[in-house]
Amino acid sequence: MPEKTQLQKAVAFEAIRGRIPDAWTLLEIVESANPPDYHDDPHFPGSPAWCDISFAARDGWQVTIFYDGGELDNIAEIRSPDGLRIDPWAWPDGAPGGNILRNWAGVGDVARLRACVAERPIRTIDCTAFQGAVEVTEEERDDIVVGQAELVGGYLDWDASVIRRTPAEG
Repeated sequence: MPEKTQLQKAVAFEAIRGRIPDAWTLLEIVESANPPDYHDDPHFPGSPAWCDISFAARDGWQVTIFYDGGELDNIAEIRSPDGLRIDPWAWPDGAPGGNILRNWAGVGDVARLRACVAERPIRTIDCTAFQGAVEVTEEERDDIVVGQAELVGGYLDWDASVIRRTPAEG
């Protein structure tokens, strides 16, 4: 299946944004699952695993972690008790909290991420009032991609180097 465009990701994200907790709460949920830093493949004991493994988390949440060569690599998915699937890798560039979730590296990493944000606070750009597109500089575009600027109700249109308001789904 071809990768979704930033517009498609933005529309999908906006459809669930009101139903998901903020990134820090999601990381607390992930850490409550206490996934190990290393996992052996159960089919081949002693061999490293390249796989997703799911863990039960607090309050009925479920967390799936991707293990690369047996080592914890990243959050693959977080599933709410009511079945909402949260995939931080499917979020558009600049989606609130996306970069924080994608950069989590294991239990206890929240303190490192909070320190990074405290050192260089994340700027929020509210796109809900946009009437068209707003041009972005290369530096602003890079800030959006690395998570130093988050877009509320908008997405980065790479081809035009602009931020656009996310249209309503449907």
